[in-house]
Amino acid sequence: MSEWADFAAELAGAVTEQDVLAVLGEMIGPLAGAQLVNIALLDPDGHTMRLVEARGMRAEVASQLATYDLRILRPSTEALASGEVVLLRTPDDLDRRFPEVAGTPLDQTSLAVAPLGPRDRPLGVLSLGWVREQTFDPDQVQGIRQLATICGAAMERAQAHHRESEARLDAQRTAQRLADLYALTTRLAAATSATEVATTLIEVCLPMLSASAATITIYDGLRRPRLLAATGIPGVEDILFGGSDPEDLPGAEAYAQLSAVRQMVRDRRPVLVTSAADRRLRYPDLVADEGVQEAWANLPLVVGDRLVGIVAFGWDDPRWFDAEETSFLSSVAAHTAIALDRALSLQAAESAVARMRTLQEVTAGLATAATIEEIAGVLVERGVRMVATFGVVAVLDREARVWRRFSSQNLPPAIAEGLAVIPVDQSDLTPITTAARVGRMLVFESLEEMAGRHPQAARYYASTGSRSTLCVPILIGERSIGALGFGFERPGPVSLDHRVLAQTLASLAGPALERAEQYEAEYRAAHQLQAALLPDLPGDLPGVRAGGCYVPATTGREIGGDWYDVFEIPGNRIGLCVGDIVGHDLAATTVMMKVQPLLRSHAQSGGSPAQLLETLDGACEWMPGALCSTVGYADYSPAMGVLRIASAGHPPALLLTPGRAQFLDVPPGPPLGVAMEPRRDHELTVPDGAMLIWYSDGLIERRGRSLQHGLDQLLGAAAGIARDPAFERLAPGEVAERLRDLLTSADSRADDLVVTCAVLGRTVDSEGSVVRAGLDAVRDLAGVRRRLRRWGEQLNLEPATVDAVIQVATEMATNALEHPRFASDPRAELTVDQVDVDRVRVQVTDHGRWREASDGASERGRGLAIVSELAQNTTIELRPDGTRVTAIIRHSG
Repeated sequence: MSEWADFAAELAGAVTEQDVLAVLGEMIGPLAGAQLVNIALLDPDGHTMRLVEARGMRAEVASQLATYDLRILRPSTEALASGEVVLLRTPDDLDRRFPEVAGTPLDQTSLAVAPLGPRDRPLGVLSLGWVREQTFDPDQVQGIRQLATICGAAMERAQAHHRESEARLDAQRTAQRLADLYALTTRLAAATSATEVATTLIEVCLPMLSASAATITIYDGLRRPRLLAATGIPGVEDILFGGSDPEDLPGAEAYAQLSAVRQMVRDRRPVLVTSAADRRLRYPDLVADEGVQEAWANLPLVVGDRLVGIVAFGWDDPRWFDAEETSFLSSVAAHTAIALDRALSLQAAESAVARMRTLQEVTAGLATAATIEEIAGVLVERGVRMVATFGVVAVLDREARVWRRFSSQNLPPAIAEGLAVIPVDQSDLTPITTAARVGRMLVFESLEEMAGRHPQAARYYASTGSRSTLCVPILIGERSIGALGFGFERPGPVSLDHRVLAQTLASLAGPALERAEQYEAEYRAAHQLQAALLPDLPGDLPGVRAGGCYVPATTGREIGGDWYDVFEIPGNRIGLCVGDIVGHDLAATTVMMKVQPLLRSHAQSGGSPAQLLETLDGACEWMPGALCSTVGYADYSPAMGVLRIASAGHPPALLLTPGRAQFLDVPPGPPLGVAMEPRRDHELTVPDGAMLIWYSDGLIERRGRSLQHGLDQLLGAAAGIARDPAFERLAPGEVAERLRDLLTSADSRADDLVVTCAVLGRTVDSEGSVVRAGLDAVRDLAGVRRRLRRWGEQLNLEPATVDAVIQVATEMATNALEHPRFASDPRAELTVDQVDVDRVRVQVTDHGRWREASDGASERGRGLAIVSELAQNTTIELRPDGTRVTAIIRHSG
């Protein structure tokens, strides 16, 4: 009894089917004294038995009976049908009663086959075998029945436990799948772009499904498929689609023709591939390289009846897709389809809004752009990003008979410059000029197609990265005035959206370019008139070389009131002035035409700069429009090297010497017509060869920056010129133009400007070219005459010229020393210099007033008459502190 107790205890501790079978296999044989113990369980189909435990049976026999059909009459069939133990005392009994299995090679002599479980729901059979023949008395049979009952009960309990465990696992799997699906849908709900949807799907589902690869593709059968994301497939772009760019697949048409894809498009149902063999059998056109995953689940992403994409998951090993997994995959695809469709719709809406916003920006930019260059800039830099990667604008220049091309900044400079100008008679050189010439849209879907008509242009386009091209003419009515060109990085057809956008841009560009052509014609005419009103600066002024330039505003087509002038005035001086009349219209120019000659006229009277500005202050009362204008005026004495200067609100002048540039420290004073106090002169001595630079405020003022910034920029540019090793050889006009270029090349200006430069000093630069002498008495003239004789010889002057110079100097100096009235100082100063190649200047300055010529025959007091006979020109300057007489003697040699 202890053995039965141990048996019961062992079974009580066995929970799973394997545990029960292990106990039964170990303990039933000893309890029954049997050498064979087999347990076979009934399959769910009710027709086959599955051998789950075999003790004491040869392996080849166990293999034959691993699964057997109950419809063939066997001891198991009878035991299950009768519910009783089938007893076979000898092998002959087996052969006689069950001829279908006669000859089964058993090592046992006697067999007992007992059903397991109740008759109405049998579980299987327990087979016992003995080497010695058994009598099967009632006690033994009862023991076999008891073992079968215990065994059946244990197996039924184990199977119930198994069912419960499977149910729990199924519930857990279902709960986990629901949780996974919830996590996926939550993240998909937050995705706002197609790329985010694809990334989320791969991140969440790859570990969830234990997959090793995944792809997601936008595909609706109308547009080209676009691979959003892929992982786990080396070289996926080449393997799946035959291209290298997953954003827009060159092999998309071939992809759409794959049998699996066509099946999904047709049926809107998943295509499940369980193994490589399955794939080769069902879809031989799919790629089947060694490195590709074995199993694939290809899922159509469908919203309503629309296919929006395809998602595929791959596994490295063969995989059987049961109903539960197939359902789960379909749920994943359904949620992904909704998220992808929503993201694509959102992107389309955002793209439409962005395009509309950009079109508004382009429209606003074209409305404010005045020149063809500005309009082209708006089109290629703002309009291109709506349509393509690269952009070009071609505009017809009717006067020059050329196409002017403007390129977007991302084109290589060498290419942009190489095709910047194309003669009209060579229009067929490029696609864009061809489109402009013929007045219709041109599309090239590949470089090969373009090379057939424009081989040279195709080489240029290839180097830019363009692979397809769209060219749209710019029309005014039926007249073509240019074209827009768009370059795409990918070959293939240009979408309808892109064509419509390009034509919209062209329709906006037409009126803008027509307006710009008219504007530029008026602009040129206005500023040619303005430049014509400015004086030609003379190049032969004694002691001064001058040059200047006028720069029209880059915006607006009105003429302005900026001006300059350089002229000779009595007293052997040079007047220099610059002005800026308030306003930028014809009225300002009219005022300029009055102020400029008025200033020049009054300068001939010998007034100082401050006095001349006060004269202009008074003129503001009868000259409308002059009020608050700015003027700078200076006079320069080459003989003395002295500059007198005054300013009515004008920006400061610059003085350049070798290696140095500085602003003149001259208070600007108030503009014209608003001075409350007398204006003041400022006098300074300047070295020979110094450059005086004066300008109007258009050179230094810019919207959005301080005036000091402009002054600092000007000073820096001027200092760079002063440091030029060739500074002393620079022509004044060249310096003015260099400053203009340095300060205005990259700016948009609403104001015109002038720049003038004057080189101050003697125009003859020979050693000893000036004789200066201070005279206390007439006796000092003897030494001066000797110096003048030597001076003339050094300069190779004609003897007659030297005699005339000495005679004039003697007469003028004698009058200054002997006949002054009201002299505060009895001394006089004599200066003689050669002002240019054919003139000599003699200047005497004293500190009183000369007497009138005497009557009678005496020659005394007739010095001015003698001077007038010998000199070409004589001027007398009555200064507050004395008299200055200047005589110019012409000579040759």
